[in-house]
Amino acid sequence: MNSKIDSQSRIQIRNNLNSSYYVEAGAGTGKTTVLVDRIVSLILKNKTPINKIAAITFNRSAAKNIKDKIRTSLESILIKDDIPNEVQKNIEKSLHELETSSIQTLHSFADKIIRQFPIESGVPPGFKILSESENNNLFERKWNNWISSNQENLKFEKSFNWLMCLNVNPNKIKSIAKIFWNNFENVETSKFENDIKIPEINVEKFKKLCANLKNLSIRCNNPEDPLLVHANDFTEEFEEVLFSLNNWNFDSSITLYTLSKFSKNTTGNDSYKSVSTNKGNKKNWDEDPYSQQNSKISVTSILSEIQSAIDDFLLNSGKSALIDLLTELKNFSLKEAHQRREKGEITHDDSLIWARNLVKNHYSVRNHFILNYDNILIDEFQDTDPIQAEIAAFISESIIKDKSTKLETDWTKIKPQNGKLFAVGDPKQSIYKFRKADSSISQIIQQNLTDNTLYLTENFRSTKPIIKFVNQIFENLFEESETQPKYVNLTYPEKNVSNPLNFGSVQFFGESIEDKTTDQIKKDEAKQISQIINDIISKKSEIRDQQINSEIRKKPVNYNDICILVEKNADIPIIENELNNLSIPNINQNSAINYQAQEIKDIINCLKAINNPYDKISIIAALKSPAFSCSDEDLFQHVKDHKSFNYIENHQKGSSKIDKYLKILNEFHVKKNRTTTTEIIEEFFTSRHLNSSAIVHENSENILNHYEFVMTTAISLSKDNHLTIIELLNYLEKDLNQGNKIPNNDSSNSVKIMTLHGAKGLEFPVVIMTGLGFISETPSTENNVLFDKENQQFEVKISKNIQTSNFENLLQKEIQNTLEEKIRLLYVSATRAKDFLIISLFKKGPRTKLLYHLFTNTAQKQNVDWDKIEFASSIPENVSEISDETTSFDQESILKEFEILNKRQKKLLEKLSSE
Repeated sequence: MNSKIDSQSRIQIRNNLNSSYYVEAGAGTGKTTVLVDRIVSLILKNKTPINKIAAITFNRSAAKNIKDKIRTSLESILIKDDIPNEVQKNIEKSLHELETSSIQTLHSFADKIIRQFPIESGVPPGFKILSESENNNLFERKWNNWISSNQENLKFEKSFNWLMCLNVNPNKIKSIAKIFWNNFENVETSKFENDIKIPEINVEKFKKLCANLKNLSIRCNNPEDPLLVHANDFTEEFEEVLFSLNNWNFDSSITLYTLSKFSKNTTGNDSYKSVSTNKGNKKNWDEDPYSQQNSKISVTSILSEIQSAIDDFLLNSGKSALIDLLTELKNFSLKEAHQRREKGEITHDDSLIWARNLVKNHYSVRNHFILNYDNILIDEFQDTDPIQAEIAAFISESIIKDKSTKLETDWTKIKPQNGKLFAVGDPKQSIYKFRKADSSISQIIQQNLTDNTLYLTENFRSTKPIIKFVNQIFENLFEESETQPKYVNLTYPEKNVSNPLNFGSVQFFGESIEDKTTDQIKKDEAKQISQIINDIISKKSEIRDQQINSEIRKKPVNYNDICILVEKNADIPIIENELNNLSIPNINQNSAINYQAQEIKDIINCLKAINNPYDKISIIAALKSPAFSCSDEDLFQHVKDHKSFNYIENHQKGSSKIDKYLKILNEFHVKKNRTTTTEIIEEFFTSRHLNSSAIVHENSENILNHYEFVMTTAISLSKDNHLTIIELLNYLEKDLNQGNKIPNNDSSNSVKIMTLHGAKGLEFPVVIMTGLGFISETPSTENNVLFDKENQQFEVKISKNIQTSNFENLLQKEIQNTLEEKIRLLYVSATRAKDFLIISLFKKGPRTKLLYHLFTNTAQKQNVDWDKIEFASSIPENVSEISDETTSFDQESILKEFEILNKRQKKLLEKLSSE
């Protein structure tokens, strides 16, 4: 695609106002600029009142930016001498109404829809949109109340206890509940039908099999044979279990827990035993007279039969309990969504769903907005939530419906009015899947709802060598599919072709290291980054002083011209440390306490346990935390003794370890009503020796920092008023669930460090990409909850082998989607660079991440300048004078590694595509 096509596209955007367009605008091509150009043309040429234009943006800053650019553009026209009176009045009116116009975020637009039609929406007129922290606090309160009131719910108690017996982390249940809470619409379509048959435990059959093992043991002629020793130990222990099961009358929870000790395969707990069948030597065993085969084969066959029966029972019991639990969690989330609606305390996601339902299902509402807006424009469409696309489609419809005509409720079949819908975005930059963005929505818009797709390719940000490199790499990495767009090459601005800028470069550093740990390699990487930056500054390397034009001015690189990109926040401290060692000023743009750290979660659970004696999940989690260090055996014995975890009910009962710790929790619970929260925390830390035990931990510094953070937060919040434990918990969990960051407003001359995601929408003269050899390629399934769009069904995995029926198939699709998104993330990262792009190739050899392999293999094939891959400690001395000419370079060690990896690559890609 050439610059002429780009130029024609920009003309069509400004002039063809009766055509609906989807504009695919590559990185650095000016997406916001063309959106503003379209709006200004609608105002000037179509004489469209600005209050009849709706422009939907990704966030508030983008909305403000668009308004500012519209104002600047209109004011520049207004100062002209020859402007007609009619145009002048139109511009003045538009400027006057600009601040109150519908140039706003999607959430603000959805709120407007509901507020204008409260009766139809079923939401009280004075409803309140809950902030993220308020939503989190409401969930906590409702969850705790539900758990407390569910003590008599036999179905919930049974499923919960069964899963606990199978070593399921209780916090996972709460995590699933939170996901259901925030996605009630998807929960509503999910069906959790329990048709699982749990096999019976045939104790008599097990006894007979144990007797057979004893009989076969005499066929072994070596008393030290490993299989004989194992079989004898197993038989003795298992017979005791069978005797106990008879005495307990097959209590389901006890049966599950007891048998789980013989099924590491099902529970995933390394301390549990699997029946071993791969031991022993045939030569030590005589023939079995009954089967006329070697007795070792008969023994392993019996052990396998027992293992299979145990696993089958546990697995199906676990799946049955999971389905029943999901049914209860579904009921909880739907009931609470209904109550939020009735009380008028709704979340942002609630407002999107109910606004969409209004324009989807109500004639009067849809007609109102069809008539109220002549044009609908959407910015950054690649970041679109599917609900946003639906709302835009419904209110862009060309035919005003009445009740005699069937209302079209399938948004993909809507026929928009001519020129009404305009969307601009870059599907290659769709990296917010975790925020519900769906890259496939762009294809639906292009194919079904717009007249034509226009392409913007002229990149006004980067130098020619960077543009060339990006094209060479990513046109090979992007493989078009339902979820991955076709790669469209970026082009260098046509006005500069006659005066090409021989400036800027792409550089590589780093190597494959086999004899060091990953952390050591990352430290080496950080050291070289620091040395490279030192060289850049000391040698006064130059960058452009302004955007590309015919008269390029240069200036020396300052520290604040440099940005280091990392995949994860956890990688930042290593880099910070090495920069500090060389006295290089730096700013962590993602500066934040790691709220996901286990020690912070542990403290939160302990505070919850102290605050609420009915919070069974938090009490169990607290008992398992380092504050008490209780084992599963301790917890099970407590359940087996028919004791409660409610420390008020359990007060003064028993003398076991658990009883002792519950008394301690009760003491703190009593104290909280007469002692300040800060004193409670300080005493708890001291009495449970948390700081002293942290010192011996390999990650002691971070743990102690996190403990100190909790303490200082409590002190800070207590300054002006009495702080309760629940208020502190609400504050901490707001950041835990949101991943909030402590803002860093330092604008000094410092190197910036940020995540790949955090760099989206930004640009820097010098970009250093790190961690390519360590980038995560698998989906983040911390909660193991996936939604199947095709079947409108949640699939859940709660432990190693306990999951819903289609989870594994859906996970394979998710793996491919994640790999595709990681490619898009690398594209976003590479296109942040204006003058110099420096890429780290450090990795732990010989194993190679697939993305690293694809990236470097593509570069090798495309003859990218591999002379610069010589693992130098810094970039070349005359970095500012490196040209964009490329030469082929055969690096035997890399090619040899690529050959080894080709099989793995093919196999994995074939697996992904077949799925």
